[in-house]
Amino acid sequence: MNHYVRRSVCGGEYLELPLPPRS
Repeated sequence: MNHYVRRSVCGGEYLELPLPPRS
């Protein structure tokens, strides 16, 4: 997993973006 990978709280899907998880 990359350092930028964040797990969204909504669907629990992994997003490879340098952004915080979706609210």
